[in-house]
Amino acid sequence: MTIPFNTATELLPGTQELLQQERFLTPRERQQYQFLARQTRQGIDQCIQQLRRYQYAQFIYASLLSGERKLPLQILSKILILAVEPTTIQSDPVLCTSTAASFSAVSRRWRTLALSTPPLWRAFRVHLNLKAQYSEAINSRVKLYVERSKCSPLSLEMILSEEGSGISPSAADLLNILSSAQSGSRSISISSSRFYYEDDTRRVFQRLCSSSTSIEALTLCDKRKKHQLLDALAAWPSHLRSLSFGVCFSVLPQQISESTFPFHQLVHLRINCSLAVGLTILGMSPKLESLHVILPTPDSDDSSFDKDDPTQSKRKPATTRRRYPLKKLQFLRDLTVELDGLFEPDNLLHFSFLPVHRVLYSISAPNLVSLLLRSSATHCEESYRCGAILEDGVREITSRLVSPLKRFVANSVPLTDAILLKLFSHFSGVEEMVLAELRKGEHLHRKRGRMTNFSSHNRPAENRMVTIPFINAISAAPNVNTIALLPHLRHLDLHLHHGYPGQAIEAMLEKRLPTLRSCVLRLGSKDHQLDVARLRSLQRNGMAVRLFFETPDSSQLLVGYSVANKS
Repeated sequence: MTIPFNTATELLPGTQELLQQERFLTPRERQQYQFLARQTRQGIDQCIQQLRRYQYAQFIYASLLSGERKLPLQILSKILILAVEPTTIQSDPVLCTSTAASFSAVSRRWRTLALSTPPLWRAFRVHLNLKAQYSEAINSRVKLYVERSKCSPLSLEMILSEEGSGISPSAADLLNILSSAQSGSRSISISSSRFYYEDDTRRVFQRLCSSSTSIEALTLCDKRKKHQLLDALAAWPSHLRSLSFGVCFSVLPQQISESTFPFHQLVHLRINCSLAVGLTILGMSPKLESLHVILPTPDSDDSSFDKDDPTQSKRKPATTRRRYPLKKLQFLRDLTVELDGLFEPDNLLHFSFLPVHRVLYSISAPNLVSLLLRSSATHCEESYRCGAILEDGVREITSRLVSPLKRFVANSVPLTDAILLKLFSHFSGVEEMVLAELRKGEHLHRKRGRMTNFSSHNRPAENRMVTIPFINAISAAPNVNTIALLPHLRHLDLHLHHGYPGQAIEAMLEKRLPTLRSCVLRLGSKDHQLDVARLRSLQRNGMAVRLFFETPDSSQLLVGYSVANKS
């Protein structure tokens, strides 16, 4: 029951008439009055709590924004709302919008405020249709944006599309304006949403490259795989430090070797290519500090991978089995190896992960700090060969380290709890660990020499990595005789989808409370069997705990936290 707050003078309806009556209250009337009073107190408490939350949010936003612009909170809040929406020029001229330019056209006061706020002009997205006819108003809007972006480094994103050959005069004018914008830009991203002709593409790159004297980051992506990647790279100046390019499976290693692009100057690299091309580029990029390699799933008829399977008993010794020269990356600190195109389960799943093993086996990075393994797999068969292949690759790359690994991430890869415990016995310095289970696990066992699926018997799937034995093994209980695994672990992130070991996780967090500072639990079902009160007790003791219920399309926060100031 809730009390309607109709007026500001009467909080309890009927109280005035009740007091005017010259008689005592009956027990039933007294109970009703007490019930109304209790409901009123609860409503007032809720209003007070909500007011405190608003005041706290106001204080947080004021502390975050006032230090940058020294402006009142009322003005900064409006700027914040507009800043989260990037300025966009659509491929359809009718749909073109510019948030910052529209905001500056309100009045002189707001125009001055917008034009003198650099964060509004740091990101620009252009969906440029090379055949469209853009009006002069759009050109003037882009000119205004380019003019204001000179105050701060510009991040320009261009998405090119066309439906025929040639470039319209208005699109050419826009390209000229954007070319002049690159004098103050630091990063540019170019992708194509539709097929466009090679000659027109070369003209676009020539115009953009003519004045790109300060661009350090370049992103190229072509969804149609028709883009002449090497020609585009050769057109850019030699001062690029960061490069990210998309699908280029048609490029051969010989073409990369003959390219004039200075790969040796790159510091950050993200590539989506075949294994041979990726290894060739790595051999030409000795100064890399961060590397993200996306590999396609190999064809099942490629028998060359069987020679590199570490699970085969007749494999040659380590001194004679290397088929590729070692890529020495002395400055590499962050490594991400991702396997793409693996969506359906089959009996050759271990075969699919052999390219990941080859990349790990071929890299020598003595100063590596972070290692991330990821795949697009949604199913996993219960085969020891999958985990053994990845285990051998991780052992190979970590055996060449001069300092302990600090961060380890395993996202949708077929590693078991036993394999993880073997690896963690050598990862004594890991401070951050992220483990993400596969969404659809399958129970397979050997029967008469073949693999049999338990899913037909309605047996529920379970986690393979985060099991109760695994949680108990990493629980910190050191004494004079034993040393716990991962003694320096400070952040733990677990993505679970089946069979949550709730009590084991809670006990592990309580034991690791002196050293573990934060923990994130992402669950695929609300039936998590976790004691929320126990998690909140950990928050009060200084551990930042967050509990999420996640689906493929949404995420819901069940238990939140504010970052603890802990030394």
